[in-house]
Amino acid sequence: MWQSEAMWIDFSSPHLHPFLVMIGVDGVNAITGTPFTGEPDFDADDYIEVPTQQALATHRRPYGDLRQFVPPSVHVGPDAASQGHLLQFTVTPMRAEAWARRRHHAADRPDCVLCDISRAERMRAVPRATPSRVLGPLESPDTWQPSLSRSGAVLVVNSATWRELTGGSPRHHPLTSTDYDAHRLRWHPTYSETPMLSSPI
Repeated sequence: MWQSEAMWIDFSSPHLHPFLVMIGVDGVNAITGTPFTGEPDFDADDYIEVPTQQALATHRRPYGDLRQFVPPSVHVGPDAASQGHLLQFTVTPMRAEAWARRRHHAADRPDCVLCDISRAERMRAVPRATPSRVLGPLESPDTWQPSLSRSGAVLVVNSATWRELTGGSPRHHPLTSTDYDAHRLRWHPTYSETPMLSSPI
């Protein structure tokens, strides 16, 4: 990612089959700010349910504050964080029998959250920010099939680290102050790709 970029994570599911998704950022659960284990804590509600809660906009850090998903800074000295942010995912499918029951609900009932599979999906609502859940936990723990869970990880790096790894620049162009102005967004000097000194010369 370029310094001028931020992202939210958007999930989709073939045939709308539901999945429980856990997200970690550098070993920290993105929802709770506690260590990422890959094992859902149903009391803490430390996961999202896809497709009903299909997007995540921010992640919680151990100190309790929230951060956007942004690239590691090129404006600080070399440290572990500057080499990238590790995004971890553990995905658990809904049990087949639970999905079969859910599919046979009357989808035109306005009070049925489970069979109205995703109002957020249809309306493309604003992604979930971590402090509060948009619709709350929808399923009981026995709905999910933990024996079929799968895990993976993605390393998010800045342009400098990308060049070190690949020998070239990212394929897309960075956003500029002109792009920000066109969308009535405030530009900040740290969005530039030029490294800045952390102390006076």
